[in-house]
This record gives sequence, structure tokens and C-alpha cells, in this order.
Amino acid sequence: MRNKLITLDEESYAISKQMKNFSSFVRMATKATIEGGVELVNPQEMTTMRCLVMAFNRLQAKDEGNSERVDQLLAIMNELRIEERAEQ
Repeated sequence: MRNKLITLDEESYAISKQMKNFSSFVRMATKATIEGGVELVNPQEMTTMRCLVMAFNRLQAKDEGNSERVDQLLAIMNELRIEERAEQ
């Protein structure tokens, strides 16, 4: 691995101090500029529902909402909501 110094403004610095692994985030953000369409989040820090919503939005945009896969994912999300409510 190589090192590179970056300069942050005060707000960015404060945000970076709250992150568990800022270096990992910078690596993901850098690669996202080439790969495109990659959300700059760590899936391990997100709820299952949030991950499913992101996948649903991407799939719906790609398939223009006219896909059996979109319907299946929506059904999974509804099942998860029902399970979460039952646990409360």
C-alpha cells in the first residue's frame, strides 16, 4: 500500500473523525470515480432494509419498473417489514 496526503476542510475533517475507517472510505470513493454507480457506503454499517432499498432503486431504474425481479425484491422487502414489526 502507498500513502498520499489529502487536505480536508473543517467540516470534512469532523466527519472523517467520526468514521470507523476513513482510509477505506477514501479507497472506495476513489474507485467509484472509475467504476461508476458505486454507493459510497459500507454495507456492514447499514441496515438490511437500507441495502434492499438501494438495490431496489437501482434495479427499478435499470429495468424501468417492468420486471419480475423488481416485483420479487419488493415482496422480499415487504416480508422483512412484517418480520421487523412482529419482533417489536
